[in-house]
Amino acid sequence: MKLSRLPALAALLLSALFGGLPALAAEAPAKVPVFAEGRVLGDPKAPVTLQAYLSFGCPHCTDWYGETFPELKRRYIDTGKVRLVMVEMRAGHARLAEAGAIAARCAPKDKYFVVADALFHTRPKLLKGPRDKDDHGQQLLNTEAWVEEAVGKTGIDMTAWRACDKAAQGAAFEARMEKAIKQYPGYEGGTPVFLFNGEAGEAGNLDWAEYSISRASKAAGKPLITADSYDLFCAGGLTPAGGDEAEAFEQRWSRKGALWRLTRGGPEDKGAPAVMEGGGQVLSDGTRQYLLDGKNDLKLKGGDGQTLDASCAQIAPTPFPG
Repeated sequence: MKLSRLPALAALLLSALFGGLPALAAEAPAKVPVFAEGRVLGDPKAPVTLQAYLSFGCPHCTDWYGETFPELKRRYIDTGKVRLVMVEMRAGHARLAEAGAIAARCAPKDKYFVVADALFHTRPKLLKGPRDKDDHGQQLLNTEAWVEEAVGKTGIDMTAWRACDKAAQGAAFEARMEKAIKQYPGYEGGTPVFLFNGEAGEAGNLDWAEYSISRASKAAGKPLITADSYDLFCAGGLTPAGGDEAEAFEQRWSRKGALWRLTRGGPEDKGAPAVMEGGGQVLSDGTRQYLLDGKNDLKLKGGDGQTLDASCAQIAPTPFPG
């Protein structure tokens, strides 16, 4: 089954659902507890805990932190719906990962994420020529100047921070990382990796993050969306006529009362009412018609031989035109 353009975990989840593979839940370990030594941002009473395994040396983490995290924080962490627990790992550039973790941990605890933000948004510079490698076989980077420049932007007490950073040993970071890995038997290395209330989920982009948050909150008996205005993110596999390999399918719909519209629609798209049929709702994107059932599963209506298996989750609404 071909599931293109999906985050790795998302592809695995959908393969399990739609490709005849064993269900992922049957292979997954018990819920992973919150890592006691992780750094926490958000309301401790939030219905969803997002445990993020990140590395300051990982370019994918840098991208996620810059592109997805700000809106995720604004919508869910700042509003008390999600608590973030960050677990530092060594992935990508090993020396950056270690230096960044030490630098952030040397900040006052309530300034950890201020420093982390500065580190993720400051680019390290070469220490020597592009062919010079460290003992990890990686490009030599000026980690000392990198952390100094980043932390210097935050306004914290630099004298105390420098004393801590100079005295800190990588062994503490190593021991903490080993504890985190031992606590999460299913961890296979690499970053970023995300858990939602102790279970694997996807947060590579905002749609998938909201999808995972919605499902976790609903499973916890505390659904975040209860009004009649919400977005619906649907993901699954679309199989062409003739039974060829399925391709990744993702759509995000907005609902306001009885009106539905695709979020990619322009401001002239004021939405259209869904038609009730067979206990479900018939939606149309102008090209295809879909049947949304009471379990929030999405199928093709008609389809000229194509078939669709997609699961949807209710997520926070985007502005609805008109």
